[in-house]
Amino acid sequence: MSRKGTPVPALETLFHHRWGVPTLSLLARERGARLARLTRSLGASAGACRQTLDALIGLGLVIPNPGYGHPLRPEYILTPAGEALTGPAERFEAIARELGHTELVRRKWSMPTLHAIGGGPERFTDIRERLERVTDRTLSGALAGLEDASLITRRVYTRRPVRTLYAPSRAGEALQAPLRELASA
Repeated sequence: MSRKGTPVPALETLFHHRWGVPTLSLLARERGARLARLTRSLGASAGACRQTLDALIGLGLVIPNPGYGHPLRPEYILTPAGEALTGPAERFEAIARELGHTELVRRKWSMPTLHAIGGGPERFTDIRERLERVTDRTLSGALAGLEDASLITRRVYTRRPVRTLYAPSRAGEALQAPLRELASA
């Protein structure tokens, strides 16, 4: 539960590992893959892929294929819950590539922060209330990265009290549709 008692968005968990969404997309396209294939295709280390797979297994999205290969070199496949996320995951990856933000969207708090902004404009404290475990410093960094990438706009109102409001840009809005699908699936 979040600070205000609302459910924690699933995106915090899904984006906790930078390779989570790309792994779901790859497993959907390939209809399963072994660790070596995942590391080559994603450009990630074997350790990062193992951690991501363990997390996705913990979420019930991926399982080792029970009828395939050697137990020490398993193939990983999607569960029905993982299959439900593949459409939004693939759309999200395609939009991120088109916008040229594949590196930014793989940062731990960037996409949960963009999702928390919603249609905006939102204040910093309202965004923080929607995110479960984010610190003020981490949220500030995520907002700065999103602003630098032109995925959000930041507007400061100097009337007293001074207010800063964040809203998604057009590019940010393009990413929000698949984010909403990922969060609700």
